Amino acid sequence: MPMKSKERTAELTHLRNAGNYKHNVSVLKEESGEFFIVARKTHDKKPEDYLPCDDCLGFFLREGLWRHKQVCPLRNPSLALKIGHLLKKCAKVAKSEALIIGDLDQGTRANNFLTLCNDEWADEISSCALQTLTKKQDE
Repeated sequence: MPMKSKERTAELTHLRNAGNYKHNVSVLKEESGEFFIVARKTHDKKPEDYLPCDDCLGFFLREGLWRHKQVCPLRNPSLALKIGHLLKKCAKVAKSEALIIGDLDQGTRANNFLTLCNDEWADEISSCALQTLTKKQDE
């Protein structure tokens, strides 16, 4: 990725936060060590007062996480794309399990759901998410 590009900065932030997240989880389990957070207003807070952002994995005060979620640079519409793939995988697993146990009704429902996902997800969800991603990358 080009130096100082938004994509590179976002990936480096995500990598740093992922390492901090892994470290913070071990600090919480062991109840000892330094706790890394994204922003600190006061020093008298406990690690239990912080929660991670689902998108960037940075730790923020429990009360202020909602505010960060509105402007998180790693928030995406890509979640909609990922969910589509996961839903299709789940439907395929359900269909396979139905075949294994011989439940035709469950197999039919899973197959119908898979057909619906294949037919409608791209038009209704993925296209909007891709448009939003493209718009954000152009900004």
